[in-house]
Amino acid sequence: MYSPRRSHVKWFVERVHGARRIAPRLVIAACALLISQVAGCQTKPAYQPPQQVNAPTGVWYSVELAAESPAGLDETLERDFANVARMGLDTILVEHFDPRDIRTVVDAAARHQLHLIVSDPVALRYVRTGWRGKGWFAPPVVVPHLPVVAARYVGRAVDAETLERAEQLAKIANGANPPLRLAVEIDASLADRVSPDAFTYVLWHNQPGTESQSAAGGAQVIECRTGDTDDDGAALRAWLADFHAGLARGWTDGVVFDLYRALPRTGRGIVDSSEPLPPERATLIRRIVDRTRIWRERIEHLAVRHQETLRVGGTDVRAVILADDHRQCLLLINPSTTRYARGDAVIQTAIAERLFERAVSVPTAENNMVRPVHNVLAGKMTASIALAPGEAELFELF
Repeated sequence: MYSPRRSHVKWFVERVHGARRIAPRLVIAACALLISQVAGCQTKPAYQPPQQVNAPTGVWYSVELAAESPAGLDETLERDFANVARMGLDTILVEHFDPRDIRTVVDAAARHQLHLIVSDPVALRYVRTGWRGKGWFAPPVVVPHLPVVAARYVGRAVDAETLERAEQLAKIANGANPPLRLAVEIDASLADRVSPDAFTYVLWHNQPGTESQSAAGGAQVIECRTGDTDDDGAALRAWLADFHAGLARGWTDGVVFDLYRALPRTGRGIVDSSEPLPPERATLIRRIVDRTRIWRERIEHLAVRHQETLRVGGTDVRAVILADDHRQCLLLINPSTTRYARGDAVIQTAIAERLFERAVSVPTAENNMVRPVHNVLAGKMTASIALAPGEAELFELF
């Protein structure tokens, strides 16, 4: 039976409050490994540019938790990374790891054609506390300069102060030779304060109980909560509803699931403790990943211009207009995790940025090429919809 360490629980509490932490012993291990390399006069590995991931579909992963598995780190990584690839994900966000294990993680990711975003303990500490030593970033022995490593994760900005420190790191990284690619997690309440193009990857985190701002672009973080209800189906439908809610805020550049294997006593994770991957959860993840890629072609760079609530078959449906100067789309979302929305959704053409004559449904999967067309009559577009709990439908407006 798995026996949780206190470091896991302490790390998780800090992570919920915006501070992912690397335990001091791990930093010491990294320093020891670096010193051993210098003492052995090993040559510095040549820089290899990272591979580009335009819109990451990924999952947070605790390497130290995997290392404590009875099966051992190598076998656990092989099994888990194979599952990640089967779900259609392309990126693993590595955290809570012993630097001595990072090469094992890199090799496992390469075997399954996965990209890595690796937590940088030096940058994390600076963003969280404002304290740093001589350098701004961890050395390559901790965050390798290899093609499989797409970026280094520098922390989570939870207020103006932590965001300012993260953007300071971005300026330093962009001025480096060669430039460093950074990923940052930002609370959605700060969306209007983020400098454009400062980071390679922005991961929007919707903190419950706070006002979320919309943004054009960036990936969204979905908290895979399972412990709030005895109905696993309702929990999974909440993941789907959260995904569509993120699209309605303009977060269209990928999705990250938090996290793969649940930490002890957290009630959050795709996989519980040491249990195998439940097929219904894998199926849902795959559905969200496919939709992320297919719909992104239609809604990339579109901003939220209007939203309102419609009543369809006794259920509230959220109608959102996403548009730029040339394109516009309509997103209909059933935010309920228990009720179906069946009936006619009547859309006034005046809610769009520009008048339109027809709405064309966008497929939700690559093998679904049927695209129903709904014409406008007397300033109204009527679409007969049947949205399951948490589901949505996307239309292009012409």
